Amino acid sequence: MKNIRLIFLFYKYIANVSFLINITSLSIIYSNGFSIISFIFFFKFFLSILVVFFINSSKANEFYYFYNLGLSKTVLWSSALFIDYFVFFVSLIIMYKFTM
Repeated sequence: MKNIRLIFLFYKYIANVSFLINITSLSIIYSNGFSIISFIFFFKFFLSILVVFFINSSKANEFYYFYNLGLSKTVLWSSALFIDYFVFFVSLIIMYKFTM
């Protein structure tokens, strides 16, 4: 249970940017249709890589906190990106159900 709270604490670092990227991606899909979905996946993947590099460089000292509590960078990033893409896919499914 402690690890889950720590993962969500780390996810707060990227939650605002992730939300903005998701809203932008969904609005592009809504205005252009689902035919542009491959571009959106590339767009989201590229921006996710930029976010990872930016957070790694700007929050380098905060990783010691998580590491001392037993979580590595790999676990933190894989969990945070899993949550991010899960929210994105659920949003895509909901948008598809309501627009079709």
